[in-house]
Amino acid sequence: YKLKVKEAEAMKLDTSESFQTELAGYRKQLAQPYLTDKNVNDALLQEAYERMKTEVKAAHILIRIAEDALPKDTIEAYTRLMIIRDALAGKNPTPAKIAEYETLLKKSSSALTKASNKQDTVNYNAKLNAVKGLAATMNSAAGDKFTAVAKKTSEDPSAVDNGGDLGYFTSLQMVYPFENAAFKTNVGQVSKPFRTRFGYHLVKVVDKRDNRGEVTVAH
Repeated sequence: YKLKVKEAEAMKLDTSESFQTELAGYRKQLAQPYLTDKNVNDALLQEAYERMKTEVKAAHILIRIAEDALPKDTIEAYTRLMIIRDALAGKNPTPAKIAEYETLLKKSSSALTKASNKQDTVNYNAKLNAVKGLAATMNSAAGDKFTAVAKKTSEDPSAVDNGGDLGYFTSLQMVYPFENAAFKTNVGQVSKPFRTRFGYHLVKVVDKRDNRGEVTVAH
């Protein structure tokens, strides 16, 4: 056997592309059981199963931020969302708070510079006005204040029409951080800011009910 191995190595069979591919496949198969935490997987499966018994009706406000955003952009987005959350809790931003936020906004990479174009100016003003107009939006809201604020501040394009309403959903239908926030927030409450790959969110849970299951229809 050793002589056969030596001969194969002398013939460079161990360097062929087909051999390397096959060996990599075996290595991956052998490694897989050691790279999977069975306890974690079982816990996540059980969590998903329990959550699928419930449907959550929620609305959200999104502040977009890239996954690889610079810290100064991340701080600006988070601060803006915290100001929005405070307003929803009845604490409208003071002139000093608005000035503090504007300083952060100017430092962010999307703020105005000599190289800024027209769209940069539009984006800058939209962010600043979203904070400046919070008090007026809260005071003039005839119905649900979260809906009114979402229409004015959320960067989810659909929020202009639906006020951030997402309808009913259950487990495995949203990205995991969003699902977690929705299921852990009580009905009528607004979550703390949390981040997904889309940006920072606030979620308001409107209702929770037993999952009604699925219906197959034809028409």
